[in-house]
Amino acid sequence: MGSLNSEQFISEIENFDLFGKATLMEPFEWRVGDAKGVVMKAVNEYWTSGQRQANSLHEISYRACFKPQLPEFFITRLTTEGDAVYDPFMGRGTTPLQALLMGRKPMGNDINPLSQVLLSPRLNPPTIKQIEERLEAIDLSNAIEEYEDLLHFYHKDTLREIIALKEYLLNRVEEGSIDNVDAWIRMVAINRLTGHSSGFFSVYSLPPNQAVTAERQKKINEQRNQIPDYRPIKPRILKKSKSLLKDWKGIRLDAFDHDLTGVLSTSDSRNVPMVPDDSASLVVTSPPFLDVVDYQGDNWLRCWFIGVDSSTIEISQLKAIEDWENTMTDVLKDLKRIVKPGGHIAFEVGEVRGGKVLLEENVVRCGVKAGLEPIVMMINDQEFTKTANAWGVHNSKKGTNTNRIVVFQKRVNDVEEIDGLSETLLTKFLHNTLAEAWRLALKDWNDKLSELESLYAFKWKDSYPLSETAERTKLISPLLQKLFEQRFRSLDYHSFTLQPTLGKGKDWTITGEGLSWEYELKLSGSEKEYWTGNRPAASPGKKDTPHLLMRYKQNEEGIITESYLGIFDLPRASEESQWKPDKENRNSGKLTIHVKDIVHLNSLCGQVVDKNVRKLKWAKYALEPLS
Repeated sequence: MGSLNSEQFISEIENFDLFGKATLMEPFEWRVGDAKGVVMKAVNEYWTSGQRQANSLHEISYRACFKPQLPEFFITRLTTEGDAVYDPFMGRGTTPLQALLMGRKPMGNDINPLSQVLLSPRLNPPTIKQIEERLEAIDLSNAIEEYEDLLHFYHKDTLREIIALKEYLLNRVEEGSIDNVDAWIRMVAINRLTGHSSGFFSVYSLPPNQAVTAERQKKINEQRNQIPDYRPIKPRILKKSKSLLKDWKGIRLDAFDHDLTGVLSTSDSRNVPMVPDDSASLVVTSPPFLDVVDYQGDNWLRCWFIGVDSSTIEISQLKAIEDWENTMTDVLKDLKRIVKPGGHIAFEVGEVRGGKVLLEENVVRCGVKAGLEPIVMMINDQEFTKTANAWGVHNSKKGTNTNRIVVFQKRVNDVEEIDGLSETLLTKFLHNTLAEAWRLALKDWNDKLSELESLYAFKWKDSYPLSETAERTKLISPLLQKLFEQRFRSLDYHSFTLQPTLGKGKDWTITGEGLSWEYELKLSGSEKEYWTGNRPAASPGKKDTPHLLMRYKQNEEGIITESYLGIFDLPRASEESQWKPDKENRNSGKLTIHVKDIVHLNSLCGQVVDKNVRKLKWAKYALEPLS
């Protein structure tokens, strides 16, 4: 799909209907001190458990992790191949791994060292043959450590093998000789420690993403009248490895012509010095939801296996909402440092405490305090899976039954804070300025219509018929051009200059550091599928350039009631997308846009509505003017 700007992304969210549901939009007014603003909540089903199955490499259990479809949704729309994607609370590593699988640079952090152990091997997997050979070479017959309480989980012979493998791996770490094969075996063994089927090392226990205490396991054994049976660990490690790697075939790092070297850190998420400034195009993350999940308690057995005391890991377990807000504000401040100017942050939280606390509203305020711009709040509302229901978590009854994501942008007007201005930043500011100038120029037309009618000595309604578009254009163009230019100058910015293009009258050139765009503003009203299309020069010397699309509607009194302004990057579009001037050459044309090329349309004022998009391989888009 390619990288969408904020306006395109919001438009897609508003019009999203992939699963047959319309987006419900409702405003949320935030206040931070004396500042206030409004951001829209968009409620829909944006991804589902029944959607395309995720890559098998994701099938590592971890408490309170989101589906791969969540980061995939944002990575697809807000990044391009080669961009860096970061998660400061990476957990099992869903976001960095999905980034890698989509040709992006993975970056992640988690204060729990277990996260790095779970993720690193999946960023560079070994082959099944390498795993088989290494397992065969490891001697599991002797174990020094004893851990009697673990006999509630394991048969004595299984426990001996687990401890022998643990000691082998810790020795390899201490020697500095652990490689990706050892790391992979360690990761899979961690995932097989406890569970509720014969594929795990333990007798029946809770799901593999949380380990109960030894005392609690003793009670489970008594309730179920069960005794741990011998379960050799090597075949279970190999079986799980084959399952994890079934989708990896054909995906090789050397297939990409860009650097996919990842950054993985184990720092406090409020300060991650290992991650450089302005390095990530996108952040997709989910922090701890107050004190909902006991990460230390749930992972005690996994941490024991890698030689870490889980009680020493300082994972936030904040009960007071004020403390949580303060912590998240600090996290978002560091994310603002890390994200590139113009980049985005998708910050996912859940509803907690029976839905009485909607953390996304708190997150908005945190982001504003951190200097970020909230652009939309997304509520992914869907039914629980059968697994959730099996554990007593029912829709709208208990637990988190929605993904609640606040999407922020590192504002373009923060360019003063960086050295040098990129073309992307300048372009975004230019687009925003054009949109504002357009709206105000049309308003001025309506406000001054009676004065203009007096100037031209006739009533506008006398020349209303659409057949007279060309004649009306002769009147409108110079007037709106003047108003437009005035408005643009009133919104001037230190990095731009605006000057008429010599010899062309109604054309003018906008120049800035790294950018030169020429816009002609000969406006015309149009009917049916015809549009005014003026071509801005993306840079000096380029012939094939994007088109500035303009359209408006007037009532019989001459009042402009609806309008549309957009930029369509025709050179980057496919051959199916076409711009055809009309036969009478009235500075308008007929536009058809291929479905896949909609990402090349930046709607500055108004919106895009597709027609029969599901019935056709490609569709004509109705560029609907809105008041």
